[in-house]
Amino acid sequence: CARACVLGAAELSSRRQRARVRLLIEAQRLEAARVLLRVQRASGLAVADVRALAALSLGDDGVLRAADLDVGWIQIGVQRDAFAQIVAALVPHWSAHSPLLPLLFEVFRTRVVMPGLPSDAAAEADAQRDETRDDAPVLSFLRLVSGLGWLLRGSSARRAELCFHCFDREGCGAVTRADFIAVLCYIYALYEDLGASPLRNAHAHATRVAE
Repeated sequence: CARACVLGAAELSSRRQRARVRLLIEAQRLEAARVLLRVQRASGLAVADVRALAALSLGDDGVLRAADLDVGWIQIGVQRDAFAQIVAALVPHWSAHSPLLPLLFEVFRTRVVMPGLPSDAAAEADAQRDETRDDAPVLSFLRLVSGLGWLLRGSSARRAELCFHCFDREGCGAVTRADFIAVLCYIYALYEDLGASPLRNAHAHATRVAE
């Protein structure tokens, strides 16, 4: 009887431990889902848009089922080239080769604000993915959703803020004449492939605008 009681206590302890682990995993899943939902709502993007972004971000690496996105987004990170392809897929009349897209990537990665999400939660969620992958910078899924919401669904004031961040390439809080001209050329390159002659024309026009 004593042996049976000992075995019973051990089994009970084991079951309690497994139950605690299951509860912890479920709590983490629910918190991850809440974080993504807050960012999605603040971004102005629809749930379907966020799921489409996840599919585009994964590419050929795999497919997330709808139920998996609630926590699976933590593992999604986008490098610069993939980001350009995602934006070009969302805005088909933009060229994926424009220098504006790498600039947007850096703005989203370093200056995006995630409204509706406490800063500590944003930092913790953003830390779930590596800052770099194969020595290349990576954009977290939260920042991708927030940044594209800023770009595609933002108010006029928010888009003006984004525009300023793009022209302020060095992040110094001011727009230099050289940056103004360069970013105007980047914008021209969104709509056409600028060869040497068109690029000179775009630069000349941007210079006249700057004057």
